[in-house]
Amino acid sequence: MPIGTGGTAILWDKSIENLIEPITDGSDRVIAILLNNVLIINTYMTTMGAANADYEEVLEEVYEVITKYNNHGIIWTDEVRP
Repeated sequence: MPIGTGGTAILWDKSIENLIEPITDGSDRVIAILLNNVLIINTYMTTMGAANADYEEVLEEVYEVITKYNNHGIIWTDEVRP
């Protein structure tokens, strides 16, 4: 896919599948899982050629997920392309 049109993923070993709860909030650029009491969020926040509104939309999605699961520990990973 061209830069800026892809998605993101979180991969885990099948042996810990019983500990993972996928979160349905988000989009192809914002995905999250619960691992025990930790919320893991992975985002793809392109900046090259992207409109500022696109970047802000992704931030809003992350904010909504964090707000909804604010009683969990949070790990947020991100890929940013210059």
